[in-house]
Amino acid sequence: LRPDLPGEIQYDKDASKASTAFISSVELRTELIRLSNCLFGFIRHIARETRYGVRKVGEVHSTNIDSSQLIREDPRGNPSLSVILTESEKDFMCRKPPSS
Repeated sequence: LRPDLPGEIQYDKDASKASTAFISSVELRTELIRLSNCLFGFIRHIARETRYGVRKVGEVHSTNIDSSQLIREDPRGNPSLSVILTESEKDFMCRKPPSS
């Protein structure tokens, strides 16, 4: 997004407002990318890990692990849910049933 130009409806002569709006759009873009990665991680979690289990680092066979453990650790995730979720999001998702 760009700042509004003279003649446009939301145009304001205050330059600091325009730069603040631009910074906000960059932050929103970053958050949208993070949330897209979260969505991809949960789709991966439901489609693969709950069906086939998780192969932990150094192990040969896949094992079934608890959904909340997978969210908190996510040993093979890329993107890893344990990294991209905030603590409050992890707490919220751990209280949900795996199929939700």
